Amino acid sequence: MAMDLINFIKEHKELEQAQVIQGLFGNASRDQNSLYQKCLPVTDFHAPLIKDLLEIMYKTMVAEHGIGIAANQLGINLQIFIIESNHEDSEARYKDLLNVKKQIFINPKIKSASKKLTNFWHGCLSAKGQCRGQVATYKTITYEALDEKLNKISGKLDGMAAVIFQHEFRHLLGKTYVDFAHKLLDAEELNIEIENGNYDDLEDCDSSIPHLLSDYKIGSSI
Repeated sequence: MAMDLINFIKEHKELEQAQVIQGLFGNASRDQNSLYQKCLPVTDFHAPLIKDLLEIMYKTMVAEHGIGIAANQLGINLQIFIIESNHEDSEARYKDLLNVKKQIFINPKIKSASKKLTNFWHGCLSAKGQCRGQVATYKTITYEALDEKLNKISGKLDGMAAVIFQHEFRHLLGKTYVDFAHKLLDAEELNIEIENGNYDDLEDCDSSIPHLLSDYKIGSSI
């Protein structure tokens, strides 16, 4: 892992972005795909490399017009992700949603979650050309994590921030939203449906919509 991370940083530090690992549908082999492997915790051993890794992750997220990115989407199986939905290069659809400031989470844990659920049509940088999927997440969560300096942090998230957090947290557990969603729509088709008022994002929902973190026990470590 250490040498892989060192070489990854050497290769990508001066580039405009890194390549985003793509997910797999159906019965395709996932043995060598980092998106389907549970991520390892960051330790003090990784500390000297974290700043460079975060810079590569962030510039890749911005270049790909994303609002969140996890380390294993770049092939680095560490428990790190970034969220932000107010940068100028985010996808047009997200600009109509609530702004979420840039936040970094290392070794995160969801400490508590609301009983209320939120519906959202998820897309992903690791699902290029694939459909948006409708899944539910907790409307509100509290978390514990480390920041970029490996200091302990904690807080509460709701709305769009909670949705993005849980989407990226899903990456660290392995699998993506396409492994859970029962309803999928083409991105352009979804945008038309939303404009016509047929579907909503960030609306309360019930358990009939599949839950993105259904296999995660609240309060447990990854």
